[in-house]
Amino acid sequence: PTNKQAEMVTRHIRELCKQEKIIGQRDHQVIRTSNLYWTETQKQDQRNYERGMIIQSHQNMSNIKKGEKLTVSDFGKNDLIVQNSKGIKVTLPLDRASHFDVYRQDTIELAVGDHLRITKNGQDVNKQRLDNGKLLTIKQFNKDGSITAQHGIQKGAKEYRLPKGFSNLD
Repeated sequence: PTNKQAEMVTRHIRELCKQEKIIGQRDHQVIRTSNLYWTETQKQDQRNYERGMIIQSHQNMSNIKKGEKLTVSDFGKNDLIVQNSKGIKVTLPLDRASHFDVYRQDTIELAVGDHLRITKNGQDVNKQRLDNGKLLTIKQFNKDGSITAQHGIQKGAKEYRLPKGFSNLD
């Protein structure tokens, strides 16, 4: 199915799970980033970008650290201005397109009991590895914005705490 078709099926399944009380009744809005899988040529063309898109580096670049997420904020004559989480603006070197990926950002609704799939390798707040494709079940939403989830549903399953703003999930 297309992504749009898969999302429609997921919404329908979630409604049935709510009716059967398999997942919690209270939804939480969570930010999700979806990789656009652009080619290097597409990433090098400034005209393809829109304000609000997310850039995630997987190599160090000038003033940009590996793993850093940046938001497209402005356009120069032939370059792109991105902003990090501290509000600092830097120029994204489009000629280093092999060093980053481009994502679109949206929100999804999640509840206790929902299943998540990690969509990019990362770490939880305790530095436990989160592998791309790992399936987790939400146990709780914490006051600090983090999400406690476990791998599997059996008692004693390994727990993870996704940091606030962890958005590589579906």
